[in-house]
Amino acid sequence: MHSECRQAERNFAVRKAAGQWQKAGLISPEILDAIRSSYTDDRRRLGFVFRTLAFLCAFLASLALVLLLWRLGGGDLELLSLLGGISLLLFTRYLKEKRRLADFGIESATAILGCALLSIGIALLIDFSRSFHIILNLCLGSFIFLVPAVLWGSIFCTVVSLLLFGFAMLSLPMPRLVWALISLTLLVLALRRHQSPGLAPSHRRCWTAALLLALLGLYVVTNLLSWDHLFLEHSAFFRTSPAGDSWIKEMRWIPILSTAAMPLLLIAWGILARRKLLLQSGLLLLVASLVTLRFYVHVAPLWVVLTASGALLILTGLGLKRFLDSGPDQERGGFTARPILAEGRKEEAMQALAGIFSGSPPAEAHHGERFTGGGGHSGGAGASGQF
Repeated sequence: MHSECRQAERNFAVRKAAGQWQKAGLISPEILDAIRSSYTDDRRRLGFVFRTLAFLCAFLASLALVLLLWRLGGGDLELLSLLGGISLLLFTRYLKEKRRLADFGIESATAILGCALLSIGIALLIDFSRSFHIILNLCLGSFIFLVPAVLWGSIFCTVVSLLLFGFAMLSLPMPRLVWALISLTLLVLALRRHQSPGLAPSHRRCWTAALLLALLGLYVVTNLLSWDHLFLEHSAFFRTSPAGDSWIKEMRWIPILSTAAMPLLLIAWGILARRKLLLQSGLLLLVASLVTLRFYVHVAPLWVVLTASGALLILTGLGLKRFLDSGPDQERGGFTARPILAEGRKEEAMQALAGIFSGSPPAEAHHGERFTGGGGHSGGAGASGQF
């Protein structure tokens, strides 16, 4: 990633965090202004709605231009796809580094379409008469989509790159074991990198996506339903040694133990390590394990199991919140259900501010810049007393 883009991402992350601190009443508007003046953001950004519209318009316009050139060029789709993909990727670099676009939508559309066209162009040049060429094309497509992930921290391209590589590995001998090794390796790397302060925020988000895919891949490998029905083995484009899957039936105890234990281990890991992402992943995999159990023990229709699982998670969350709120200072064992950086903290800051001034002499009226009517401000007095 370009050094200026990396620094701009860090500055934007600091400015965004400072805005949340100020809304929660932790800092005063003056400190917020000082932070924003020290960490300037020179990127051009759009909100979610306009960014989505810009993405769709840029994607459709670029695709229409490519189709028009294809019609005018006599139907040479291979060459046009290659040139169009390379041109769009170079144009994305121009938008990111020269025009300073970030979270604008247009640069994401050109990067994704550029990778897609380049992958299609290479695929059209490869003879699909042999299954090995399909595997080769998947690996090349994975590498192509990895480029925007490395250069600009594209989460979408990261996910597509890993999925393409995973599908390519299914055709190797013993694909379940190969997927397990890949998932474990990716899990170890992602655990070390997704919170690394030396990386840009977008790269940390890419590693977070890789962490979730690694957990999902490891669960699919060791899930009992996938194990019994050979989902991974039947997804391969070609098999070199089908007899190599005989060990799967002999080691059925592995998925039985993993399907039950993996969600619980993730939940315990998330609690002990204070990692919300692991805790949420464990809860979702627990629902998946309950659905898997439904296929072996017909206790109720599938929709009943899903509804009951969702209701159980909701009741567990409400009960856990009630348990934490009933503890001293609404805390138990270092855990709390109180939002640290949320709008609800403004009300607490205002209450603390009223308590401070209720027994003091009347103060002079505050000026407009000292009180904005949003609550929890007044120079940070309420924040210092509460936090």
